[in-house]
Amino acid sequence: MGQQLGLSRVTAWRYLEHLLAQGEVQAETVGPSVGRPTKRYRRA
Repeated sequence: MGQQLGLSRVTAWRYLEHLLAQGEVQAETVGPSVGRPTKRYRRA
């Protein structure tokens, strides 16, 4: 998302977390059982 909008990865992540707190999006944690999990966001 950040690349498409011309934002840094951290800025995009902060904005998505803000939208999550506002209830605008939902987040799902996915990833391997070992290592760093990933969050996937979608519209609420």
